Amino acid sequence: HTSAYRAGLWSMLMEDRTVAEQAELHLVSHVPGNVDQTFQEVDKDSNGYLDVDEIKEVITQLRQQAGDSKDVSLAEIQDVFTEVKSKVKNWDDHIPDKISLDEFRQWYSESAERIREQVIEKFNEIDADSSGYLDKDEITELLKSGKGKVPSDSDVDDLWKEMAAIDDSGNHDGKISLNEFLDWY
Repeated sequence: HTSAYRAGLWSMLMEDRTVAEQAELHLVSHVPGNVDQTFQEVDKDSNGYLDVDEIKEVITQLRQQAGDSKDVSLAEIQDVFTEVKSKVKNWDDHIPDKISLDEFRQWYSESAERIREQVIEKFNEIDADSSGYLDKDEITELLKSGKGKVPSDSDVDDLWKEMAAIDDSGNHDGKISLNEFLDWY
């Protein structure tokens, strides 16, 4: 998801989230690949576990992308482990400072569904007329809320073209359905 517009929506979803929730959103939505590929990307030492240093790196990257250079505290790292543990049925208490691939899969699956629900909620907020579709005026409002200022016509046109390119029905009806919005995000 490299689009600046997707990043704007992502920023809106990140508002008022804990560091653990932000790390979750980042791993599920912005690290390319499926669950196993994401795990392998983060598991720098390839030992089959995500440890404190690897989770710290995820949070550090997340902050750098947001333009924040604040150091990551041990408490914030522990919050991520606590968050994952709370969502995993078979958490191994013998190694509480490591996340196995199986634990990561369980957490990722639940997280992906919750993030999908959040994106649907955002779609419904943007769909001011409750038509089940987004039109160009509603896309303008999306950009306005994401950037905090009135977008240029060029910004609106660029985002509209980007979203319309995902027209899942092939009908080019001038509207963005929920499925098209989810595919775009």
